[in-house]
Amino acid sequence: MTPVLPPAVRPGDRVGIAALSGPVDPVLLAQGIAELSRLGFVPVPARNLSLREGLFAGGDALRAAAFHELADDPSLSAIFFARGGHKLAD
Repeated sequence: MTPVLPPAVRPGDRVGIAALSGPVDPVLLAQGIAELSRLGFVPVPARNLSLREGLFAGGDALRAAAFHELADDPSLSAIFFARGGHKLAD
């Protein structure tokens, strides 16, 4: 069976940025958005991307809804994740 791959993401494409668990460092987020823009993409942040609620980037329902909004947006060519997981307090 031949795998079916999605189309390549190209400069000029709109790309979502999601935060499914831990909050995102604002400085690193700004750097990441700037790099995506420099590469020619149009970043579309999830609405919870700058939130912090305890160890997470917003409550469970908000994080799920924000991701689903990106996933349901037909104008997005891809979704990138701002970070992986969450880290416990230092």
